[in-house]
Amino acid sequence: MGAEQVHADETKSSLQFASRALRVTNCAEINEILTDAALLKRQRKEIEELRAKLKSELEKERIALELEEERKAKEQREKRLLQQAKKIENLSSLVLNSERDDRAIVSSKVQEPASEQCSASSSVRDERNMGMPPCFEELMQESYASNGEPSAHGCSFSDLSNEDVSLPDAHALLHVTSRRKPNTMKKSDQEQLRGSVPELPQDPNERKDAMLSQEPSGLSARESEAILVIKQLQDQVNSLELEKSLIQNNLDDVLEVATQQKASFSEKYEELQKNALAAQEEAKIAGEKLSALATIGKSKQELADEFLSDVSMETQGISVQMDQTTHSVDNAISFIEELFQSLSAIAENVTEFKQSAYGHIKQSSCVIMDHEKMSKTLMEKVSRLELEKDCILQHELEKDNILSELLTLQKEVSTLSSSSLMKEKESIRKELERAKTKLRETDNKLKNYVQEKIKLEGEKAEAHREIKKLQSQRTHLERDLRKHDSVTVDKRHELNVKPEELAAFFDQAVQLQEEYQRLEIHASDMEDEIASLQETLATLTAEKEEALSKVEFMVLEQEDLENRLTSAESKIKSLNDEIAVLTKKLEESESFGRKLEASLSSISKEKEDLGMQLTDVLLEMESESSMWIAKEKAYLETKQQLDICTDENSKLSEDLIKGLKERQAWGGMESRGAGRGVGKHAMERKGEDGQVRQELVQCRELLKTLEDKMILSVEHNINEEKCCRENREESEQLVEKGRNIDNENLLQAKANMDELSCQISAMEVKMKHDASTHNKEKTKLRMQIRWLQPELDANRARLKEAVEERALMDENYQEATAMLKAKLRETCREVLKLREELKRPEAASN
Repeated sequence: MGAEQVHADETKSSLQFASRALRVTNCAEINEILTDAALLKRQRKEIEELRAKLKSELEKERIALELEEERKAKEQREKRLLQQAKKIENLSSLVLNSERDDRAIVSSKVQEPASEQCSASSSVRDERNMGMPPCFEELMQESYASNGEPSAHGCSFSDLSNEDVSLPDAHALLHVTSRRKPNTMKKSDQEQLRGSVPELPQDPNERKDAMLSQEPSGLSARESEAILVIKQLQDQVNSLELEKSLIQNNLDDVLEVATQQKASFSEKYEELQKNALAAQEEAKIAGEKLSALATIGKSKQELADEFLSDVSMETQGISVQMDQTTHSVDNAISFIEELFQSLSAIAENVTEFKQSAYGHIKQSSCVIMDHEKMSKTLMEKVSRLELEKDCILQHELEKDNILSELLTLQKEVSTLSSSSLMKEKESIRKELERAKTKLRETDNKLKNYVQEKIKLEGEKAEAHREIKKLQSQRTHLERDLRKHDSVTVDKRHELNVKPEELAAFFDQAVQLQEEYQRLEIHASDMEDEIASLQETLATLTAEKEEALSKVEFMVLEQEDLENRLTSAESKIKSLNDEIAVLTKKLEESESFGRKLEASLSSISKEKEDLGMQLTDVLLEMESESSMWIAKEKAYLETKQQLDICTDENSKLSEDLIKGLKERQAWGGMESRGAGRGVGKHAMERKGEDGQVRQELVQCRELLKTLEDKMILSVEHNINEEKCCRENREESEQLVEKGRNIDNENLLQAKANMDELSCQISAMEVKMKHDASTHNKEKTKLRMQIRWLQPELDANRARLKEAVEERALMDENYQEATAMLKAKLRETCREVLKLREELKRPEAASN
């Protein structure tokens, strides 16, 4: 035996409640069936908590990565600093080598032939490009040794010139002239340096000043750095121009001194040749005199012998003097050859300087081109970043607006679904059911009234029939009365005959009149009742029509509400889809933001690398400038040596004027050959000087063109900045327009909400008024509940599925929290390890 079908729903609900009660655990939660809005709120809170945890973990991972990158950058910086220190040591050794006293090194191979000198000079030139120079200590030891050991040639020359004058050997300037530093970098590194964009390092104070000066103008940090780089490059170009002008002036001075010395040497050689010719003529005259004396007589042989002995002694002295003069001339020729070698070395240095100047110009042009490219790329990146920033701001604004709209819609949906819409729907259903019941009641009443009307009409017809019968009876009675009257008239005389019968007839006539009056009263009453019934029928028909119109109006309102519900559900679905799309967009924007952060970090790393490379380049430039300073010192020393040589040549010219009066013809030929060689060397030098001047003019033109390009690039950057400002203003205007449109939409939405709230309040008032009149319909709703059982079963199944999904979500959430906790532990351990590793080198350094 089971329960009846009427109580099946109650038993099922009680069993479900019991099953749920068995599953209930001791938790601080309300034992109720949650709505979709509450579940969505809970899931959102859980999602926000998970996002916060993920953000914290990502920040920790980012901090760890930054620490690792900083450690690697520190190691690289230390390596580069060590390399720079080594380079500085090498530069210091070069500078000290340039300050070496080259006078102390005395040549021991002056008397060797010209072939050996040429081979020595070629070997010296070959050994110039052989790696780095020796250390400073070795050079100092060599200088002390050279100062301590006197030279034999110096002694011999002192015997000749009576003064301590030392001429430099060809090997003396071996370490001084080879100032060129070998290029230790590889070709690939050079290409990378040329391809990379140079950015000069700046002091922090200068950078702060530049940032402060550029903050009011609205420039970015990268643009300010680019402008500072341009200014520094212009300063470097100006300094290079000054160095070139100084070097050109020094070269002009050296060339003028060399031309003057060459002219003086040529004049002295011409004078010496004239003196030698005069001495030859005097020797011929003396020989002629001797021959004349020999022919005079043998008597004077003794005198002649004495004279010949004197002449032989004089000739021996003259030969000794000639030997001395030839030796001095050889020394002068060797000195002149050494001067030519030094001048050739100077020419080689000039060519090297020219090549280095071309290299510097090319490097500066490459730097300027790279800077222009870098400025263009930076402006493009800035424009892209600004556009991306604007897009991100728009996305955030849209996101905020959509989230606010979602919250408002969810609140509305929750309120409507929970309170207003459901109540309205139920109230409308109740009203419809009440209207239906009213219609049924009115139908029943109408039927009853119709039946009563039919009964009354039947009664009325019966009353009319009775009235007709009474009228016919009356007519009969009147006829009878008339007959009786006629009989009475006829039988007047028979008054005393039948008095009792006449009294009976008279009584009957009175009774008939009374009944007739009664019937007339009853007929008037029935007519009044019929009129009242007709009035009630008219009122009932009017009420029926009003009820039908109300029912139709309620049906229309129900349809409208159903349409609204369907539209609200469709909107909810569309909003859910939009939420999914927005979540995807948010994830994409977050990923894009991470990519941007990664790109910015890579750009900062590249900037640091470029800064280090620029420091290396600046160190190389400083080394080259030190090389040029050393070369200038060498030039000054050569000037001093040339002055000394001029003094020595003046002294030698005086000695040669005394000794070359009796020189033979072969000395003149040798001097002529040497003069021709000197002329050839002078011509070659003049050609090289002209080429150098032309190349310097070309370098100046290139520098002017580069300055023009720099000015154009600065103007282009200013124009781009103006365009960026205009774009920013337009974007701000668009954002303001969007905000105004959003505000207008919000105002419209608020107005619509106010109207809906007013309508809802009016409907609630109506429902309150109608609630008192529709208490009898509760019994009918039970029947409808039986009809709604399948829907309830379907909803229960959906609720079960939702509960199962919630359980799955809880399990997934617990698993995710466990995974996140494990990851947090690992990251914390890694952070602690990194801190320990960072503390170790600090402790070691301390």
